[in-house]
Amino acid sequence: MIDILGKAVGLIGSFGSLIVFIINIKPKDLHLTTFRWGLIIACIVFFFLFLALEIIDYYRNRSHIFKIEDKDKIENYMYKWILKGDRVAIFTRDMSWAKGNKMMKLLSSKAKRDELMIFLPKLISIAEKLQNEGAEIYEYPELIHTPMSRFTMINYMRDNAEVAITGGSPKHKGKHVIFEYSSGENPVFSLAKDMIEIVKKSSDCKRKSTEGERQ
Repeated sequence: MIDILGKAVGLIGSFGSLIVFIINIKPKDLHLTTFRWGLIIACIVFFFLFLALEIIDYYRNRSHIFKIEDKDKIENYMYKWILKGDRVAIFTRDMSWAKGNKMMKLLSSKAKRDELMIFLPKLISIAEKLQNEGAEIYEYPELIHTPMSRFTMINYMRDNAEVAITGGSPKHKGKHVIFEYSSGENPVFSLAKDMIEIVKKSSDCKRKSTEGERQ
């Protein structure tokens, strides 16, 4: 919110400077001409247009900031995010936010309806339980580096797909920040989708190779 207010102040300052300039370039003791009034009106229209676009962009790429210790608030956010979506793809390291009974019931219901995919470095007890209930589990232990990215995509493979991704910057130090992006609005969404497809195909290939060796 501070960022959007800062941009609004900047736009107001630029707008005010432009209006003063237009007024001051008129000859002394003469009224503003129709042309100059047209310029002023055009400036006002463009000011509100740019402000509206900034507000729309802010809410499209909105962020949710939590304190690291606010585990309940983070889990509640994730619960609402997963609940509002259809097929869900979770790219995680340890599913530390999925400890509560309410969340587990939701994930369990998703798994039983074949609406849950989980991507993680190695199988853990929570993922194994969900796998037994129907969830698709994709591991990537063979990767030299464990990706820092953590995100949850809802309505996977649909036009209205959205992704909530954990990120941040030095100004968010000590905070858990989640950004939301919709399909086609930001390259971040495409990168998240690519990561899902890469790990999914890699895990499938390894699984088929393992099954072939057993035969």
